[in-house]
Amino acid sequence: MTPYERASSQALGIAEILHHISSYLENDDLITTIQVCKNWHTSLHSRLFRNIIVSYIPKDGSDIATVPPFSVIRANSHKIKSLTIIHRPPSRRFVEYLKLRDLSNLERFAWVRGGGGSGCHITRDHWRRVLDFLRANGSTLKEVNIEYYNLAEIAQLWKVLAQHCTSLQHLRIQRVVIQEGDHSWFWLSCRKLVSLEMDNVRFYWPNFPGLVKNFHAEANKLQEILDREEPKAISESPMGKAFEDLDDASGNNAEYFFPYMKRLHLYGNTYPGEVPDVMKECPKLESIRAATGIRIFHALESSWPNLHSISLPETFESDRNMARLITLLNPHIGPQDYQQLAVNKSRRSLKALRIPYTTFGTECWEVLQFHQHTETLEHLNIKGSTLRDDELISILRSCPRLKSLVAPILHVAYINEGQDQPWACLGLERLIMGVEFLPNPRRPAVSQREDDLQVVKKMQQDFLNQLCRLHRLKSLVIGDYINGDRPFMGLSLKLDDGLGQLDGLRDLEEVSFVGSKVAKQDVEWMAEHWKRLRRACKPSISMMPSDHRGLTLKGQQHIDHPD
Repeated sequence: MTPYERASSQALGIAEILHHISSYLENDDLITTIQVCKNWHTSLHSRLFRNIIVSYIPKDGSDIATVPPFSVIRANSHKIKSLTIIHRPPSRRFVEYLKLRDLSNLERFAWVRGGGGSGCHITRDHWRRVLDFLRANGSTLKEVNIEYYNLAEIAQLWKVLAQHCTSLQHLRIQRVVIQEGDHSWFWLSCRKLVSLEMDNVRFYWPNFPGLVKNFHAEANKLQEILDREEPKAISESPMGKAFEDLDDASGNNAEYFFPYMKRLHLYGNTYPGEVPDVMKECPKLESIRAATGIRIFHALESSWPNLHSISLPETFESDRNMARLITLLNPHIGPQDYQQLAVNKSRRSLKALRIPYTTFGTECWEVLQFHQHTETLEHLNIKGSTLRDDELISILRSCPRLKSLVAPILHVAYINEGQDQPWACLGLERLIMGVEFLPNPRRPAVSQREDDLQVVKKMQQDFLNQLCRLHRLKSLVIGDYINGDRPFMGLSLKLDDGLGQLDGLRDLEEVSFVGSKVAKQDVEWMAEHWKRLRRACKPSISMMPSDHRGLTLKGQQHIDHPD
């Protein structure tokens, strides 16, 4: 057993370890991604992005030079497409990776901090090596992710990106300061960007509108500097051509600061108060996210033809503001705790809505119905609070085209009581919901525990009766939120409790009944009836069948919940 296999076995308790990395590098199944950090966590993926080496952290702190051999990586450096270095001082070995030069296929590079405390200070020597790496390998880079802490030297980055990373399309910068004197190089480095993400970036640009207005003059000054430094290269380099395309007749690019920008995400305290000024300089903008919602809101009075996604902070929660905003743009599913709004290019028809239930007031929903947005709604996410089933029924009945639903904790009290109407849309393909079964508040209080159990069991049956109607369902995630004084509540994924009622869900591809206990016969039933099932997560399994036709059920495994 090699040191790699021995360390991996000890660290992760893996019984069967893949062969030494060199055996893979000799085959056609070659590495394209390397992630390096101190302690050392190394991941290697094939061209098809499947793991060929298990991630590992050796307990003895063994040197990465032996696991895997750096010489092997260096010999195959021309095959690497993505390199991520997680700087976790005290570290010295990562410098070896910054010395790699034959990276002719490198497309993605990231250099981020991986630890806390004063020991993670980025020295000038570290930063100089990163810049040298970009100078040597930047010509093929399409994506760069830089997280920096020594702010004194950051100005050099923009010059390096402008001069050497001429194919750059996606840039993410974290924890840096952009001084007013850096704006010319910053503009030139971002001139052809399609996507720009800035996290905790402080702009010292009190006169940014004036800068934008006069950026042609700034560009001319920069060109004069470049002519003096590199008179021969400027006319032939893509950087020099950046000035020639200012009068591009196809898009009037000379009028805009960021003529190609489609995705602009500004996090933290990035660019406070002047986000609309930036948006106006992005004629092809499709997605915007920022920490200051009100200023964006006022800027949306004149929308962009391609804009389909905007994320506002959760503090932007006034029903009145939301109602007004919905009339301007269309909500769309977004990242955690943010409302993301979307615009259909041909019609202002609402396609998707994600908003915390705490902000999902009556006025907001009435405005949606008034403008007939609910008739075209396909994706609805109101996760974040509790919702009575009668409220959900009212909402769903006004969304005939709904395909995806992420709901909060659903207090099931009278589903299907006395009625034979579906509480969900029959075209639903994705359902993520928390469920808590409660006695009907309109009935007299049930005093006996046995009667209580019968009531809950009946509600479970009614709930399953509604689920079995969703014949197009592909993804089903049900969480049983159990009240402390009612431990018998919750939805069970067992044949004894009505699992057989769901045999009509032939298109199911992934399922999770969080907290349920599943026996061997239940797993076999799912494998037999849900033949398209490729993923099932987090039930506690008492027995695992040897052949479950592709069904993956592992104890304590969590499903990846989409936002």
